[in-house]
Amino acid sequence: MSDFTDQQVFLHELIAEAALDDRVSESQLETLIRWRDIDDTPNEEYRESIRVFIGCLDLQGIDAGIVEDARGGDYPETTYAVYGSQPMEASDPCMYQEIWYIDQAYQLGDGVTQTRMRREEEYLPEAVACLTDLGFDVPEDATFRDLEELVPDTDEDGTVCMLLPGRWGF
Repeated sequence: MSDFTDQQVFLHELIAEAALDDRVSESQLETLIRWRDIDDTPNEEYRESIRVFIGCLDLQGIDAGIVEDARGGDYPETTYAVYGSQPMEASDPCMYQEIWYIDQAYQLGDGVTQTRMRREEEYLPEAVACLTDLGFDVPEDATFRDLEELVPDTDEDGTVCMLLPGRWGF
């Protein structure tokens, strides 16, 4: 989202979609409505939704935990991980029930988006140096988005250059 109006439109669309989804818990829908009403996507409420989701998984015998962005801040890119040998699809019923729409609202909301953009800007010189050392022809005025387009998905070394320190524990 680039500005608050876009976030509001996005939240309205998510709420409308979630309200029609019979898998969604009442608490997930209430959280989305609250976020729209307070004009924010608070991390502590997001973390609480993850805890509820993990509790649901626990009742299903699926081991999971919270993965915290090591750099913190007001809108850390907190997420969750499912452990063990169960296929990811085993977590789907709990995911749709407790966190599917909340996760989208939080991860794509203004708070995380702006935090991510600041981190990308701070890391840009390091990413440029890393890619240049690998032989990539990096334009002088390249943005982080430009670099992402420059690195093919098949180039593992280049992809490593694009990993922001502190994101997902790296």
